[in-house]
Amino acid sequence: MLLASCPSSPACSCLAAPTSVWHPCGRPGGGETTTHLPTDHLRSAAGHGWLHRREGRVRAEPGCVRDPGLSVIAPILAVMGVAAVVDRLETSAVEAQEHLMRVFGVCQPPTVHMIHEGLQPQYLGSVRARPFRAGRDAEAAVSDLGLLPSMLGVSHLVVVWDHADLSLALVHQPGRVAGLVVLVADRAGHTLRWHPFDAHPSVNDDGEPTSTPVWAPVQHHRDARLPGPVAYLLELWHVYYRGDVAVLIEQLAAAGFRMSMTRREVVVRAT
Repeated sequence: MLLASCPSSPACSCLAAPTSVWHPCGRPGGGETTTHLPTDHLRSAAGHGWLHRREGRVRAEPGCVRDPGLSVIAPILAVMGVAAVVDRLETSAVEAQEHLMRVFGVCQPPTVHMIHEGLQPQYLGSVRARPFRAGRDAEAAVSDLGLLPSMLGVSHLVVVWDHADLSLALVHQPGRVAGLVVLVADRAGHTLRWHPFDAHPSVNDDGEPTSTPVWAPVQHHRDARLPGPVAYLLELWHVYYRGDVAVLIEQLAAAGFRMSMTRREVVVRAT
């Protein structure tokens, strides 16, 4: 089954457009092939020749980025309330962005974190976008992040992306303002937590040129206008998507999406 393309355009960016950006994750690569999921014609990302984001030694395998802090705090997230989980995910995203820029000179890929209020643990895990080419392929990669949250019926999402990088991938030009976006969404609406920064040139321990972010105060914007694929991600999440979760996870993984799910234990009580 092929999903409809998301209604993205250069005007849909919530912040603004052009000057420069360090090492973008999604680069213009030519070609407008759009692969939405799930689909009966799903093929490996390697077979499509998609450009992999340059994320240096932090990459565990193509399309996969280790979060420098999230793996450590996952057990903590399992026992937190929703508000505390959201705040910790925001802190972790900022720390990850700073680490990746300062050590490897790169940004983090678009990622969705899933929270289900009432479950234990409430934090279910995350999905990172597959490698993508600029244009419609980038739109598909980002909007399809809403598939698994929709099928799982989660109550809250935290979506993280680098503004300049996503602007470059969607409209073939970098964003005018550098910043990390942490979008917190529930069924009633969303709040955009905007973390602007200046990227100062630096050098890592290996003598390679990188960037160090100098952060400005965070800003909160309720129900802010969103980039088209992110808005479509939320729309997809709001419409319950039926299907086999195991099959969808296999399809996402085959396409290059990377998932990190919280382990859940089933306790059977004797009666």
